Order: sequence, then C-alpha cells, then structure tokens
Amino acid sequence: MADNMKLPEELEMPEDDQASEQTIVTPGQLVRRRFVRNKLAIIGVIILVIMVIFSFIGPIFSPYGEYEIFYRDEEIRYIYVLAGDQDLYALNIADGSLRWHLRTEEPIVSEPLISAETGRVFVQLESGVIQEFSANRGELANEYTDTELTSLVEVPFTVEVPENEELRYEVEFGFLNAYSLETGVKRWDFTGYSPVATEEPFYDETGNVYVVDEAGEVYAVRPERGVQRWSFQTNHEGPYLITEGPVIIRTLNARTPPSRAHLLGTDRMGLDVMTRLMYGGRISLMVGFVVIIIEILLGVILGGIAGYYGKWVDNLLMRIVDVFNCIPILPIMLIMGSVMVAMEIPSQSRIYVLMLALGLLFWPGVARIVRGQILSLREQEFMVAAESTGLKARSRIFFHLIPNVMPQLIVIATLGIGSVILLESALSYLGMGLSFPYASWGNMVDAVNDRRIMQDHLNIWVPPGIAILLTVMSFNFVGDGLRDAYDPKMRR
Repeated sequence: MADNMKLPEELEMPEDDQASEQTIVTPGQLVRRRFVRNKLAIIGVIILVIMVIFSFIGPIFSPYGEYEIFYRDEEIRYIYVLAGDQDLYALNIADGSLRWHLRTEEPIVSEPLISAETGRVFVQLESGVIQEFSANRGELANEYTDTELTSLVEVPFTVEVPENEELRYEVEFGFLNAYSLETGVKRWDFTGYSPVATEEPFYDETGNVYVVDEAGEVYAVRPERGVQRWSFQTNHEGPYLITEGPVIIRTLNARTPPSRAHLLGTDRMGLDVMTRLMYGGRISLMVGFVVIIIEILLGVILGGIAGYYGKWVDNLLMRIVDVFNCIPILPIMLIMGSVMVAMEIPSQSRIYVLMLALGLLFWPGVARIVRGQILSLREQEFMVAAESTGLKARSRIFFHLIPNVMPQLIVIATLGIGSVILLESALSYLGMGLSFPYASWGNMVDAVNDRRIMQDHLNIWVPPGIAILLTVMSFNFVGDGLRDAYDPKMRR
C-alpha cells in the first residue's frame, strides 16, 4: 500500500514540461527575427558583403596595380629615302611626315638593310664600317668592323609587292606613266613640281607608288588614278634610293574589349578596368562610412545637448541647424573644388577635404531627429529615477537617452550611406573628388564625357555604374529592413 503512494509534488507535476519552460524573447531577438524575414534586406546584406570583399580583399588577388599602365607593340611602316650618299630620311608611310633624318660622316656605299624582327637599319660606309641605327629615332646603336653586312641581319625585311594585273609603270621624259597591261594604252601620268628623277618607281605592300623629282621632292602616288597622296621635300640632290621598313612602336593598350588578360578590358589610359573598379570601391565605400560617422557624431552630441537642456541652448543650436540647412551643398562643393585646384592641393588629399565637408554639411538632419526623440524621453520615469540617483547630465544624456535613440540612428546611418555614395560619385564626375590616376566609381563613370567611349566602349563606364546602383540599392534595402524591424507599425 505504501509502495503505491505518490508524493503530492508528483501528483501535481504536469505531463509536459513546456509550461514550465516558457521561451523568453528579448527585444533584440525580435528585431533580428523581423529583419531576417525581410527578403530584400537579406539580399541587400549579401550584395554589400560581396561589394566589401570585392573592394577590400579583391585587390590582394589582382595581378595588376591600380596605376599599372599597359602597352602593346604595334608595327607601322616607314619609307626610307637615301638622298645623295650621306643623308637618310625616315618618313611616315601614312602621311609622309618626317620621323627622323641623319647624315653620316662618310658616304654610304650600300643599300640600307633593314631587320624584319627589330626594324633597325644597317648601312655600310665607304671605309667599310657598318653602322646600325634604331628605327624609332634614327639614333646610332652600334658600329661594326671586319664583318659582312648580310651577316648582321638574320632576317632582312623584304617588300612583298602585290602583283598589279592591270598596270605597268615607266618613267619617261620626267613623267611617271601607267599603262594598261591589256591594251597598252596609257591610263594616267604623273609629274611633280620638277621632272621625275628616279629611274624605277618603288612600290609598297599596299600598291602605292613612290618617286622623287629632280628637286628632291618625294611623292606618294595612288595607283588607281595617279593622284598624289603626300609629298616631302628633302632639299638634297640625287641619286635617290627608296625602300620600306617596319618599325615596332609601343602604344597604350587602351580601350580594349574584355579578354582573358583583362576581364573588363582597359580604359582610355590603358589601365585595367577590373582592378580600378576594386580600388574605386574602396574610396566610394570609405567616403560613405566616414561621412556618416562624422554626421552621426556631430548630430548626436549637438542634438542630445539641445534636447536635454532645452530653453536658450535648444534655441541657439536649432538656429545653427537652420543656417546649415540653408546652405546650398552643390554650389559650395564646386567652389571648394575650384579653391583646392587654385591652392594646388594634391588630388589624393582632396578626398579627405570632401569627406570632412560632407560630414559638416549633413549633421543638422541627425541633430533634429535626436533632439525630438530626447524631448519625448527626458520626462519619462526612468530618467526621473536616473536623475534622483545623482548622475551627472553627461551620463544621463549619453548612457540613458542616446541608447534609446540608437534604433533610429542605425536606420538613418544605413539609408544615409547610399545617399553619400551617390553624392560622392556625382562630385567626382564633376571633378570635385579624386582625379587621375586615383580611382573612384564616380570618376570612372566620368569616361562617358568622351562620346566615343559612351557609344563604343560600354565596358569602361557600365561596370562602375552598376556597382554604384547595386551598392546604393542594397543600403536602401537594409535600411528599410532595419526600420521595419525596429518599428513594425511603420511597415508599409
């Protein structure tokens, strides 16, 4: 009988322990749960994390530097004219402009020999010395003795003249005549300011014809109608020898399309767009965060003081706020930009002036919100209790009132960063922010001022535009999500 007896506590114990294990949810957990349910806010957080990783960690893995300019070797052709026996001219094959001219100390006794690999020019002088000249500037590179000219050039350049199936050329009585191969009828004739002096015309790989007249004028003639393309005066007597040669020049590898080497191509200065997009993200995001920190600090301090003390302190600070609200931001920033240019402030230092100026101009909005919240909080019971304990005014403001305004400040900061990034991009576009060679998303978009880039090279300005759009949109999504999580009644 005693074995079947149960204690009163056991008789009163419920079958399920859930009633005694009630879950207590803190306000922070409620806010987090509401925020996580907002899909757009989560998408915004993911995009922002990607942008931060891309901007601050991406450059570590980039094979290129922010200021690394890329070049490409490009082959062009020069027309070489040996006038007399000591003067050698190098002319641009496209327009006949003089690239360089040299005069040797001794007569040249050989036809210029040109390397197909390097474009360097070799000539043999009367004494047997062989001189080597650079193709780009005609500078003396080397001198050789006791050697054959042909042994110095492994692959000499040879002109591959296209076969003209319609015309044959002859120089007769100071005229360059073109005859039809089919009928033998003269199609056209050409003469310069003086009679043509060269016995045999020279042809380049495009079929153009070159002759020199008795006054030393070099002519490039189109084969179709015998029309002069260009001419150049050598001011030297003959005999004349014309030949052609390649020149390897280094040019900017600019405005290239996306490729394996450059995933987003290169910009107008030959810089890698992807790498500059990473470094530009650092600047744009840093400007957003620093400006928000400055305006929050100023707004919280001045707004908290105005709301707590009230009376003449409140009136004075709010009048200062009114003055700042009347300042036109864009004209002031443009004037500051002109002043910094006149003072020759380095481009890298301008961004710090920009951040400080924006922070000083944007704090009044935060101060008004903080003041309004504190005016409603300072008369509540917890503040009366804090005052009765003898806490100083500074402690009551910053340890009791400001923490109760933090939800609103977080929302303001999140939404404000996007606006600051947009403004920085606009100011950089107008030339107020960073300038070349430093990168920001704003001055990268500035490339659209070049009409050719805007129409034909979308890879230069579209990526920074998309980065600005995604970043600002993500901050707005996160800000809306935080606002709804802190105050569900404001949800629309």
